[in-house]
Amino acid sequence: MKSHARVVVIGGGVIGCSILYYLAKNGWTDVVLIERMDLTAGTTWHAAGNVSLVDGNPAVNQFNVLAHKLYREMENETGEHLGWTRTGSILIAKTNDLLERYASRTESARAAGIDYHMIGPDEIKKLHPLMELDGILGAAYIPDEGVLDPSMTTHAFARAARAKGAEIYRHTKVTGLTEQLNGEWKVGTDKGDITTEHVVIAAGFWSPVIARMAGAHVPIVPTERQYLVTDEVPELMELDRKVPMLRDFAVPFYVRQERNGLLVGVHEPHTPYCFLEGIPDDFGQELFPVDLERGAHSLESAIARVPALSRVGIKTEVCGPTSRTPDLQGLIGPIPGLRNVHISAGFANGISQGAALGHVAAEWLIEGSPSIDVSKLYASRFGSYANKRFIRAMLSEAHVFGTVDLSGERLAGRPARTSALYDRFKAKGAHFSAQLGWETPMWFSRGNARSNGVEEARAEALDVRESVGILDLTALAKYEVSGPAASTFLDRLCARRLPAVGSIVSTPMLNERGQVMCFTTIARIEPDRFYLTAAPQAELHHYSWMNEQLPRDGSVQLENVTGRYGALLLSGPRAREVLAKVSEANLSNEVFPWLTVSDIDIAYGRARALRFNMVGELGWELHHPLEYQTGIYEALAAAGEEFQIVDFGFKAYDTLRLEAGWPLWGADFNSSQTATSAGLSRFVDPSKEGFIGRRAILDTAQPVLSRLVHISFDLDGSPPEMGSLLFDGDDVVGHVHSSAYGPSIGSGIAFASVKDGFGRGGKTINCLVRGSRLPVNILERALHDPESLRVSS
Repeated sequence: MKSHARVVVIGGGVIGCSILYYLAKNGWTDVVLIERMDLTAGTTWHAAGNVSLVDGNPAVNQFNVLAHKLYREMENETGEHLGWTRTGSILIAKTNDLLERYASRTESARAAGIDYHMIGPDEIKKLHPLMELDGILGAAYIPDEGVLDPSMTTHAFARAARAKGAEIYRHTKVTGLTEQLNGEWKVGTDKGDITTEHVVIAAGFWSPVIARMAGAHVPIVPTERQYLVTDEVPELMELDRKVPMLRDFAVPFYVRQERNGLLVGVHEPHTPYCFLEGIPDDFGQELFPVDLERGAHSLESAIARVPALSRVGIKTEVCGPTSRTPDLQGLIGPIPGLRNVHISAGFANGISQGAALGHVAAEWLIEGSPSIDVSKLYASRFGSYANKRFIRAMLSEAHVFGTVDLSGERLAGRPARTSALYDRFKAKGAHFSAQLGWETPMWFSRGNARSNGVEEARAEALDVRESVGILDLTALAKYEVSGPAASTFLDRLCARRLPAVGSIVSTPMLNERGQVMCFTTIARIEPDRFYLTAAPQAELHHYSWMNEQLPRDGSVQLENVTGRYGALLLSGPRAREVLAKVSEANLSNEVFPWLTVSDIDIAYGRARALRFNMVGELGWELHHPLEYQTGIYEALAAAGEEFQIVDFGFKAYDTLRLEAGWPLWGADFNSSQTATSAGLSRFVDPSKEGFIGRRAILDTAQPVLSRLVHISFDLDGSPPEMGSLLFDGDDVVGHVHSSAYGPSIGSGIAFASVKDGFGRGGKTINCLVRGSRLPVNILERALHDPESLRVSS
């Protein structure tokens, strides 16, 4: 057994073997895979192998299409066979709401290159003559979906990886995972230790066990899943083709052809957890006793929909363990808090997405980041609050992929993280949203109990523009960087020159490819002490990436202080007058100008005041120990009464920042974009030498496939949703990110990504909004305060 390898992959299912293959294919051949049993043990060996292409999220569509393409390429390049069968899929709808939901995915699916269209009952019957059509209004049809053989696929990856120099150790149990002083990892096994630069955990429901060996938590719980396979169905044997897979997410169940029989996915009304007391150490390729009674409604609905099921016997029953995350999407990428340890586990569609998962994981290790958008799968999207109790609460709301539209607000697993003002705001009628576990006020009720917050957010935004408002920004990610080499460390990371003591800059941090790994606001408190802030959803992602870059000699300390400090944003033309009533600090523009920082007294507390905000108004971010939050807030609220101060939420904040032209990491761009394509060139100083990514920034030959642009449109109703497509004629040229109606500019406003040739200001294209084409204008600059006169007043 080897004593050293560049990468150790833990887990011999389809994902682990795919990662091993793509590492070796891309030149990292000094790699090994460790599997405690045989390859495919765990979940892969009993997986149904269904291949899905369409998701409600455009980025996931692209990911699924990539997997589909890579599987075909892998077969052609290696000569391996994966047991691929193209059957097509029918997603039936029995309600108008579900029919509209499926229809709304048509353009985004086609933009990703997926053959997707809506069909009526007559065409459904032609495609699937065994179906009963009672109650069906229509369906979505995806001809290119189908089935892979999980075992054949896994062993094909393993053979192809071995052929390129990778090694696989079966029947080898991982017993420990220990970081060494030089940054390498010692992977302890019952056959000896392996020292490695990188570890990838791809162990399915075993992944939390492996992660705990390194002191980390990953939000995955093991659950059971059931399906059965029937004897031969005479009606199928009479056909000259296979029938498409039938999916009914309202029940839910799925039925597909398996040779000349039918395979039925039997789902339970509640999550069937397993290994509640921990996974037995000797668990291998066992199955659980089948319990079709608990899935009786699902099975009975399938029989009613495909009556032939009632006339044949059951040949095989399967009930085996799988894994689930809180949002039914898997985890990929660096594990926050661990250096050089990645995860790729918890996928409901692991077989379907296996090739893309291997490709992305290998690219992340070799290149420093993936080239496609996998932000919806980042392992950093959950914090330590996402324990077993949280996951089970989330899964009680929706535990089967496709049954619930997960893009909306989730109500389960809350509250997890709150500021000191949570109860006060709740009593004031605040409506909250969870951002990385933080309860953040979105809007404040103005008497309409059934409101979605649109009108309230507009009113709050206007109140801030006209007078003054206060926002709880505690969810903002916050870090402290200090030590004798702190300035050298940050200077290497930041694409912009560091601020002087007492000053502030906003800057991206790039990787060698020029991609935006972080976007932070940096306040320099002392020569070698800095305070950094970032978007709430960036907290663990940014911390993980900066932690990876830290020098090993202890000369720099990086602390995530998000939970230690509260933050309030006081903003509006009367903000100075309000703050002056509760602080003796000199707040004049001459002493405390825009983009400066100072520690000041407020009432009976102490706060770090940053003369900075993204809403385009005079104001301060006031950061303080949480123990002072209530006192500071109450003092500001009382001082602002004469100016009709308002509480405002993040819906209004989004409206204000969109009007002012501030994009947000995680909403409008992420690490899949370069600084150029993310529209951040104004925050980059190419003349500065020595920062990571400068070479990529200066490489003018590097193609820019898309650009982030600021757009406006004449619409005072609900704005386009995230992901809404942009068209030039019949060609899809981009999609919308965050959007709102800007009440102070009198038009809709949004950020969008468009193909490079469409990024010029003044150009008009069209946006698909609820089935209609809406003209949108690409802006040259922000419509509100383009000269920054209000913020710097």
